[in-house]
Amino acid sequence: MISSQKLFIYLSIPFVFVLAYLYSLFVGEENSISAPSKDGITFTCDQDNYNGQKVPATVVNKPKSKTQTTIISWKPNNYYFGEKWSPEERCQEVAKRFQRIHNRDGLKYLVAEVDTWVPDREMNVVCGVKQENAPCDEDDLLFTLEGKDDPNEVLKSLIGRRKFPSKEPVLVRGEKQPETFAEGKRVYYDMSEILIDEEPAF
Repeated sequence: MISSQKLFIYLSIPFVFVLAYLYSLFVGEENSISAPSKDGITFTCDQDNYNGQKVPATVVNKPKSKTQTTIISWKPNNYYFGEKWSPEERCQEVAKRFQRIHNRDGLKYLVAEVDTWVPDREMNVVCGVKQENAPCDEDDLLFTLEGKDDPNEVLKSLIGRRKFPSKEPVLVRGEKQPETFAEGKRVYYDMSEILIDEEPAF
């Protein structure tokens, strides 16, 4: 007859393996999101100065040049988002998404778009894509926008002082240039310059 102590040990062994497996999945998922890319570049949530106060800011950190550049300052008085997430929470989550997209296949442009993955519903979103005219898929999502403001203007406001080079896609000959987001106007903000990481020359 098996003693109660031995029985407890036998029953505990599978449970330990299950816990170890679940932990490995969790750690693996966290590392895949937050780990630096091959070039060592990381995206994190830090702080920026806005009207004399500190606000959360999504930043890019470049190890070779030992520099940090603000991409988006999450100002407390904008109304482009819902109330579900605080500026700090949004800053943290968007930094993780920047990192994931950059690690996956590179990140070159920021663009405001309309989602294509939610059935029977349209939502304005901001995505990170590798090239102009690339579709904005769910895996490219950085954050969603609410309200009736022009998404192009919202994105321009969010990146604020950071003057990314911007461009609009070249039109097919004879096409009319769209003037608003609703008409199809898209502005691609080129991030490649701020992602260059070189050791300073002496």
